[in-house]
This record gives sequence, C-alpha cells and structure tokens, in this order.
Amino acid sequence: MSQRILIVDDNESLLSGMETMIEMVFDDVEINLANSGAQAAQHLRSGKPDLVFLDMNLPDVKGTQILEVIQKNWPGLPVFILSGESDLANIPGAAGVLLKPVMPKTLTALIEKHIAV
Repeated sequence: MSQRILIVDDNESLLSGMETMIEMVFDDVEINLANSGAQAAQHLRSGKPDLVFLDMNLPDVKGTQILEVIQKNWPGLPVFILSGESDLANIPGAAGVLLKPVMPKTLTALIEKHIAV
C-alpha cells in the first residue's frame, strides 16, 4: 500500500516543485496537493495522510487551525511547517519546520525518516 503525503501551500510553484522532487525519488507515494485550508480539509476527510507539509499563511485559514484538527484526529501524525522565516519558533504539535525554498536532500531525508517507503 502506498504512503500518502499531503502538501498544503498557496504557492502553486512550491506545490508542483515539491511534488516533482518526491516523485523523482519515491515510487510508492501518493501525493495530495492543497492550496487552501478548504482543500486540505477535503483531503483529510478522504483519508489520513502519513506525513503533512503545511504552510501557516493560507488564504482562507491559519495553518494552526489545520494543525489543531490534525492533532485532534490523528495524534502523532508528523506535520512539518513550511516557512520562509528561518527564525520561526517551534510550533506546538509540529514535528519541525521545513524552510522555503525547499531543498531536495532535506525533503527526501524527512520523508525517509518519517514514513516507510
């Protein structure tokens, strides 16, 4: 069974870039992309992902609201915050911060560490 990754960011080029990076390295991974909180909620209702990358600044909701839903429904699900700010403090409930622009080696290492692929 393939592993599911949800990427939530309102930057379309970041979404497609991360999707391409993941597809180049991992064969058995289903990637769901969302550019808003509403789309993220739709993906979450369709099934639990194994790993989430989440932007904090979405056009319709704050990323923290999505993080709270994930924590309530799937405690322990690894969620990495996508941020362009290197001094971003730890977000309670998040597994860590992934700095933008996303570097392929960093992304690959996080996926290998947090899901069995």
